[in-house]
Amino acid sequence: MAPPRIFTLAEARALVPVLRPRLREMARIRERLLPFREQVERLAEGAQRGGGTFPAAGEYLRHVQELNGHLAFLRGSGVELKDVAAGLVDFPSMREGRVVCLCWRMEEETVSHWHEIEAGFAGRKPIRGPLEEPSGG
Repeated sequence: MAPPRIFTLAEARALVPVLRPRLREMARIRERLLPFREQVERLAEGAQRGGGTFPAAGEYLRHVQELNGHLAFLRGSGVELKDVAAGLVDFPSMREGRVVCLCWRMEEETVSHWHEIEAGFAGRKPIRGPLEEPSGG
């Protein structure tokens, strides 16, 4: 497995205009998938008994494929999606010689917070002071 991409603050901020519309669309797709939850659960139960039908399978699969396309883009860009509904994304970064996460929600104008990896969103702090540039490209 490749090491995570390390973002500078400038790189993370430059991705915001690209991520925001994708995250909004992912949230819309998530909302479209929610009504299928019960049908999928019934189908899974039926499959355990040897059968079941899912009349809206085509529509459901189109939404899932579209969502998977967005997820693949996020994985490829190196960001970590934490919450689709909130549009919460982490960008691995360096601070004082250790990996931390720059933290951004799609409702925020730009990346302005960070947190320790273990602390998660609850440990968010405003960015003060310099973040390190990654070494070795």
